[in-house]
Amino acid sequence: MKQYISLLVSGLICIAVHAQRELSSISFQPERNASEALIIVGQDSALHLMITNKKEIQRFDYNPTLSIAARKNYEAPRSKYSEMAGYEVKEDGLINLYYSNSRKNKFCMVTLSPAASESVINELDFKLKKETYLQGISHQNKFYILTIDFKSVVRLYEFNAGNHEVTEFPLAQVKFEPGRDGLRNYLHDHVKTGGSTSVGTSLVDLVDSESPNSIETASAHNKLYVKNGVLRLTVDKDKESTQVIEIALADKELTLKSFDQPLESFDLSDRIDSNSYLYDEKLFQVLVSKNKLVFTVTDYHNGEVIKQIELLKDENIDIANSAIIQEGGDFASYRELEKTSQLLRKMTSAVPGIPVHKTNGIYEITLGGSKEIATGGPMMMGGFGLGGAVGGLILTATLNPTLGAYNSYTRTKSTYFISLFDDDFNHIDGAVTPNVFDKIRDYTDRKSTSIETIFRYQKSFVYGYYDNVDQQYKLVLFED
Repeated sequence: MKQYISLLVSGLICIAVHAQRELSSISFQPERNASEALIIVGQDSALHLMITNKKEIQRFDYNPTLSIAARKNYEAPRSKYSEMAGYEVKEDGLINLYYSNSRKNKFCMVTLSPAASESVINELDFKLKKETYLQGISHQNKFYILTIDFKSVVRLYEFNAGNHEVTEFPLAQVKFEPGRDGLRNYLHDHVKTGGSTSVGTSLVDLVDSESPNSIETASAHNKLYVKNGVLRLTVDKDKESTQVIEIALADKELTLKSFDQPLESFDLSDRIDSNSYLYDEKLFQVLVSKNKLVFTVTDYHNGEVIKQIELLKDENIDIANSAIIQEGGDFASYRELEKTSQLLRKMTSAVPGIPVHKTNGIYEITLGGSKEIATGGPMMMGGFGLGGAVGGLILTATLNPTLGAYNSYTRTKSTYFISLFDDDFNHIDGAVTPNVFDKIRDYTDRKSTSIETIFRYQKSFVYGYYDNVDQQYKLVLFED
């Protein structure tokens, strides 16, 4: 297997010399346009492509040169289990896919063995009772479910071939500022109301912070980050602070953190809103009213403030490397605003966000807001005054936050500006350059695509899609 990794990494390094290159293509005819794609990076970095729909699961295994080593068709679970919740990969290449019903309280497991021609479907003797499903998590080839009950007990379920172990974390001590009734609010009150509707029914949004993200993704008040065996749930329902619940997945050790916002410098009679974004082991926070905006960069581990910048409504934004951009609206899909006061007014009537991405040693920090609007149906994340759904497919919401970031980023409707900073968070001059999602979007503008997926592999991004003209499924590498 070590030889497999070496060959695969060497191949990708050679490929990465080019900014964009097609890695592989597969000829097949999808059953229907409702098919979805999922790439699983399994044991020893082996790649598995799953094309799924209501009737079947097509599995394509890649060898180290990224050509197809094996392909099989399996039966999908019955329609009662309509949503894939997660997966686990075993050392022998066996893959277990976990599906849930629409209420996310009953589950089944579909076992795909590379040596068998049929799937094995087992309904699990497992049901969530008196607790709310927050998110399914597939990480390091294991599958977890995170839930919460009305007493603010968070439960982490770890699955192994259909069996599970549960760890409970009583978190009633995590309290938030009083509501209108004057009573303190508890964690379970907030995690049930702070997820963005753009990614389906999730109550916490699974965020891939290593990808470029839009304001819409970053404006969710409950964000879940999973990286290097650590789960971090940030809750930003209070103006006063950002609460962080951290769980180490290996030993199930719980850490609670709180990062204050500079509320004392604001007029408390104004409408004030806040949010945060966790990136590069730093917490980026924004606090905004119609008169002022403060954003703060804090070291996540020692709590020391690294940088704090204040913007006032009557002053120019000296740190802006872009115009104040409004995408979406009643009259135009793109316009530029002239005044800082316009930005602050838009942000306070919306939900603020502060996505961060670093490319070539430069931090790109976006400050802005995204607003929920009525579309004649459920509330969807959209722009200021423009309707329309922004989210992606079911797999986008539950299994592939990278694809979710791309879907939201390329369809964003929000108001924002972009700033560039060096490693010490000194503002630097220069133009904002296209990121990897911009490059993929330019590529897809010339294509007829469906069944899309995007995943990070090594230090690059791979875009997968079905070419409706060539009738092939293609993987294309892009550099950030």
